[in-house]
Amino acid sequence: MGITIKNVMDKKLYSAIFIVLLILPLCGYAKSSFEYKVNGIEGKPLQNVQARLAILSKPAGRHPNEAQIKRFYAKAPKNIRLALQPYGYFHATIKSQLQQAGSTWRATFDVKIGPPLKISRVDIKITGPGAKEPAFTNYLANLPLQKGKVLQTSDYNAVKNMLYNIAERTGYLNSQMTQHHIAINLLSYTATVKIRFVTGKRYYYGKIHFNKTPFSERFLKKFLPMKPGQPYSSSDILKAQQNLSNSTYFSGVAIQPLRGQTQGSNIPININVTPRKKHQINLGLGYGTDTGVRGSVGWDWRHITSTGQHFNAIAQVSQIQSNVQATYYIPGINPINDQYSLGTGYSQQAPSVGGRSQTLNLTAGYHSKIGDWQRTLALSYQAERFKLPGQTAKEARVQRSNLLIPSMTLTRTKANNTIFTTNGNRFSTTVRGAAKPLISTVSFAQFEAHEKYIHSLYPGNRLILRGDYGFTTVSDLKKFPLSLRYFAGGASSIRGFDYEDLGPGRYLYVGSGEFQQRIYGKWYATTFIDAGNASDHFEFPIKSGAGGGVMYASPIGPLELTVAHTLNKGGKGVKVQFTMGPDL
Repeated sequence: MGITIKNVMDKKLYSAIFIVLLILPLCGYAKSSFEYKVNGIEGKPLQNVQARLAILSKPAGRHPNEAQIKRFYAKAPKNIRLALQPYGYFHATIKSQLQQAGSTWRATFDVKIGPPLKISRVDIKITGPGAKEPAFTNYLANLPLQKGKVLQTSDYNAVKNMLYNIAERTGYLNSQMTQHHIAINLLSYTATVKIRFVTGKRYYYGKIHFNKTPFSERFLKKFLPMKPGQPYSSSDILKAQQNLSNSTYFSGVAIQPLRGQTQGSNIPININVTPRKKHQINLGLGYGTDTGVRGSVGWDWRHITSTGQHFNAIAQVSQIQSNVQATYYIPGINPINDQYSLGTGYSQQAPSVGGRSQTLNLTAGYHSKIGDWQRTLALSYQAERFKLPGQTAKEARVQRSNLLIPSMTLTRTKANNTIFTTNGNRFSTTVRGAAKPLISTVSFAQFEAHEKYIHSLYPGNRLILRGDYGFTTVSDLKKFPLSLRYFAGGASSIRGFDYEDLGPGRYLYVGSGEFQQRIYGKWYATTFIDAGNASDHFEFPIKSGAGGGVMYASPIGPLELTVAHTLNKGGKGVKVQFTMGPDL
């Protein structure tokens, strides 16, 4: 059986009904928007309020319906008060308002935060064998919880955590907190804090066992800050892990306190280390606008003796400079902080400004760490054949120099990440010299300093400042070898000039400022200005270059392509340059 539409009016009526029936189900899907604002508070209390309200509104999604909005609005004042209590505000009053304009809902919460609740009494007692441990008594004397201070539950939780941390660091491993609470009196508007902490007995290091390795156990124990019989400390375990991992000898370190095998109060320690491969060959091939095509081959012999002596050799070849270097390392009494080295090397240098040199050196060095500083004391014998640029035909003969050079280098690096740094700096300074009476062709004294500073003004950018300084006094400048003279110019010096295009000279000054702004992902736009020179005269003309480019933050460090223009008259115009590698 079918339905027959008898006339045009009936047809229009049925068509209208059909359209309405289609539209009605869609009306329930009309999207509404909702926003809310909290006034009257700021700082950490506001952050906590916003975090709590975000959790409260999450089930409703991006487009809540009217019932969900009103449910949030009704529960929000209570949640705001609860979010303020950890910061000592228990008398907050809230005036709220909900408005609708079309499909948009707006809620406003005006908060009068009220006076903060203060601590009237702090009652913390430590009992047990460790009650008089200096680490505990010193901490109790400088508690973040003090009578008269505003109650902050974060301070209260920090105290509880610190008591357990001190117990772990000092060997009281079975410590317990038998009582801990905050009593709040809203009538007097004060709070009292009570904590009872029992230390239990103290534990000590038992036998320390290493797995079998190419190294002697006597050598391995030099990396440990603890010995059997000393009080157990979780800090010592962490320090031992860091010392072994940061050495050049191991690819893996696992330290396991055997608490289940405790003998009396002594805890045995099991240390498993995985030595790196005994030999490793490193090959490298690349191109740089400063050096042209370059290649390198290196050989590491990582453990020659059971006492950690090792050897490194590397050969680097490029169009501008080539060198071969071999160094034998001998760990010191404390291999974490000091070692000795014996090395020899040969290098060839052909600066773009002219001249050439061939240098052979023999070096003995002592390397140590003093606080944040790395110090290198060295004594080198250097024999060099060189020809200086710009000499007349009469002066153009190859010269020879022999120098016995004592030197000291100090280096400090502080950075959040040395590969790609957003905040950090590196500073190094070197003092060296020679005297004619001590098998040297010429007497000289030289001081130089290098600094690089990187800082993010806000997320997504980097400000990079760089400075290089050098000063030389010499008895006979004509006999002073080319390898010890200063040069400037190049992608890591003054951009816009060729590598080592400025110089050689007794003096060096280079300053650089660069700003990098992220534009997409790991890509940055850069702009910079470099200035300075290398000259034999203290008052030398300043050469400068400026430009911009693009930088990619790669896993091996920034890859930067720049276009620089020299700002001096007679400059060489526009130059494209490329650098790559870690920041610091």
